[in-house]
Amino acid sequence: MPPKLSKKQKKAQDFRKKQKDKALSEENAVPEVDVVADQPESTRIDEKKKRKAEDMEDKEQSKDQEEEQPKKKSRNRRPKKNNNNGEKKNRFILFVGNLKFDTKAEDLAKHFESVGELPTVRLMTDKQTKKPKGFAFIEFQDSHHLSKALAFHHTFFNKRQINVELTAGGGGRSDARKEKLKEKNEKLQLERVSQ
Repeated sequence: MPPKLSKKQKKAQDFRKKQKDKALSEENAVPEVDVVADQPESTRIDEKKKRKAEDMEDKEQSKDQEEEQPKKKSRNRRPKKNNNNGEKKNRFILFVGNLKFDTKAEDLAKHFESVGELPTVRLMTDKQTKKPKGFAFIEFQDSHHLSKALAFHHTFFNKRQINVELTAGGGGRSDARKEKLKEKNEKLQLERVSQ
């Protein structure tokens, strides 16, 4: 099985193929000067008009085909948030798990309000069914509030023991990200045990 190519590599490959095809077709082509010299002036003009009409029909057909084909959905990606200096803004995000499905974002924010600020809460929902998944991400303005909020691990919220853990913003399922999260949470666990 050939290796999977990136978009950039596919584009380059297509370009090279088109250039190769173009070179081959030009080698086999008969010079237009030879063809035109054999025909009278009036037939040359008629042929030009025919070619123009055919080109217009081809363009209309290709537009119709493009409209019939469903457009590919582009992935919505959030732009990187930068502060006024052009530097990347540090994000202080926690994962909160084992929530009831009827949990409201405002209630969860109030639960964490005692750390010193009202955090931003994102409750995760299923894309198709729009039902809650039972976990959320909470974002704080600074690391001081985040470290205070980590103390809420295994506390009770709506009669359930919640899990509060570190996470790396951005998502994804790459092995490198999983390893990074595992190391962060192991270090956090050691700190919790030592306290």
